[in-house]
Amino acid sequence: MATVHRSDERPPIWVDTDGGVDDALALLYLVATGQRLVGVSTVHGVVDARQAAANAAGVLARAEVTVPVHVGRTPPAPRDAGARHGSDGVGGAAIARADLVGDGDAVDALLAATREHRRLTFLATGPASNLAAAVSADATVVARLGQVVVVAGATPPVRDTNTWCDPPAMRSAVEILAPAGRLTVITLDATATDPIAGEGLDRLAATSRYDGLAWRMAATYHRRQSEEQGRPVLVPHDALAAVAATTPAVIADHRTCTPSVSEERLRPGGPGTVRWVTRLRGAAALLTTALA
Repeated sequence: MATVHRSDERPPIWVDTDGGVDDALALLYLVATGQRLVGVSTVHGVVDARQAAANAAGVLARAEVTVPVHVGRTPPAPRDAGARHGSDGVGGAAIARADLVGDGDAVDALLAATREHRRLTFLATGPASNLAAAVSADATVVARLGQVVVVAGATPPVRDTNTWCDPPAMRSAVEILAPAGRLTVITLDATATDPIAGEGLDRLAATSRYDGLAWRMAATYHRRQSEEQGRPVLVPHDALAAVAATTPAVIADHRTCTPSVSEERLRPGGPGTVRWVTRLRGAAALLTTALA
């Protein structure tokens, strides 16, 4: 298995995932665009942390790249967030590779990676359990991290699933990271403004890249979203957030604030240093081009 060609000019990226369809598409996007993906940790959310690790390892294996994957944390009161993702978390694509998951704890692996890779970008596409554990275990990690991007925050009635799964962890992580001035929250409101539809949807459904893996994982997720919105659409929130994390030009609107956790969701507060993203433009086109 070959390691993907990456430019050393790009910042190293660590992805923290709960093993769902849009998480898997985010990993495919990062690989397809040659990002410096240096590690993956997993957390209970869409599926449990072990299944999430097997899913991530399976995606990377199909893309023929070698990146360490480590099993991470389970919230004290775990919740099942995976209804629309299928029983395996990836739409029944059956790609799990538990045999490729690394030994050791994900939080320890993440902390080691921040010492090895200067200004590591941390992309959290799942609950904040691992992130909170890392900053609690070693306060100096905040200074070593570069950009921290968290997928969270949504206007009701949309559920802020990543906060809902582990509210204390999100609260702890944000309170510690916010003063550092390098935290970006990509809201579900933002990703919903830039869906894959029309020609982009057709191209993704027809692609044979990675043996058509992207669409095999996304098809059921797409049908559920289309039924809810009354039109053919696909909104892979985490994958669109991965585009925004690596191509900030797609961030069309944001504010700076001090977020807080209330009623099991992350909410924007008063003035602060956290970039709270509310609109994307062009992310879906970049994502579709990379995957198709």
